Amino acid sequence: MKVMPPARRGDIENLMTESPPATVVLVDGTYHSYPAVSHAEIRSALEAGWTFWGLSSMGAIRAAELTQLGMKGYGEVFDMFASNEDLPDDYVALIHGDEAPYTPVSEPLVHIDFLLKELVTEKFISHDIYIQLVAYLSSMWFGYRTLREVKKLLKAHVLKENHETLDNKFKHFQNYRIKNRDVMSFLEKCEH
Repeated sequence: MKVMPPARRGDIENLMTESPPATVVLVDGTYHSYPAVSHAEIRSALEAGWTFWGLSSMGAIRAAELTQLGMKGYGEVFDMFASNEDLPDDYVALIHGDEAPYTPVSEPLVHIDFLLKELVTEKFISHDIYIQLVAYLSSMWFGYRTLREVKKLLKAHVLKENHETLDNKFKHFQNYRIKNRDVMSFLEKCEH
């Protein structure tokens, strides 16, 4: 298995010239600083005998868009995009460093939404506040969606006696990173 940086336009064509058909698992991709992997690139690779899986982020989006052409999807994020064609691409978008280890600077809305839904279930916020927060965060450029910003927003809507519990949820925010869970689950599945 070869792990490559977030995919960008041209990477698939380069891969096709370097090796015979194989399996590609598309997880993350660029579309802010470089053009995104195109549908045409994936379609050409599928027609040339390559197998494509998409999950977690850009891969989940492309898999939902190209299932009818033979691209396979996996995971919760893929299921979200496959079942809701109106889900915007920036639901999974984040800003990260340009070089390995591609450290995230912002947090994708899909992770924040997962936390907010739990807060509604646990009655820390009302459903109406949830709707307001998601609308506000959805209107914001994805690069500004940071945990610091979300925590500040939430503290304005959560009772003061619940701030400690909220701080604890942010300390364990990895529990809400379903994009990461999709990748780990896929890798575990491939090992068996």
